Amino acid sequence: MLVSSVGPFLAGAFFAFVLFAGMVAVAAYAGWRVLRRRWRRAALHPAVRTASALWTAVAATSLGHWLSSGEAGQVAAHRGSWKMWRAVGDAERAVSAATDAGAPVGDLPALVRRLHIVADEVEGIQRLAPARAGHDVAESQRQKMSDVVTAAHDIHRAAVAATGDMSDPKLRALVADANHEVQAIATGVARSREGRPGPD
Repeated sequence: MLVSSVGPFLAGAFFAFVLFAGMVAVAAYAGWRVLRRRWRRAALHPAVRTASALWTAVAATSLGHWLSSGEAGQVAAHRGSWKMWRAVGDAERAVSAATDAGAPVGDLPALVRRLHIVADEVEGIQRLAPARAGHDVAESQRQKMSDVVTAAHDIHRAAVAATGDMSDPKLRALVADANHEVQAIATGVARSREGRPGPD
């Protein structure tokens, strides 16, 4: 009797274990897909690219006395990539801040999106260039990165100027209101002293 009751119990326990293991496997797969999608999206962010380029340049520089001339050129390219993505990230943050502040940004959001696309293309060409690329190729790449940095700085300056222009009227109103309040308090204090009885 005991043996006959243990059989269905073991079968039920095995079925529950298989069901639980299947649910864990499905949840793990779904989680892995979400994390992979987020990682791919994060890997495209200028901050991540800046950090990656900086890390590569620093790591290679620490081995500088063992580098060939071609590898030294690659280190210089990684430094250029780091500067480029730092400038792109600064421009994107400035435009985002100006937009959030309600400043008149015009075509700056579209320009900063184009800037990101161009920087991505320039870095893609840089990755395809061989380590021992000729001087002309390396110089051309440096010039392209420099042009992207210049464009990023121009967009950054325009966004900062738009935000500053937006804040000027608010600042003037704040200063005027603060001055008015200080004068009102000073007047109230003076009247209070006038109405106070003097010492006997």
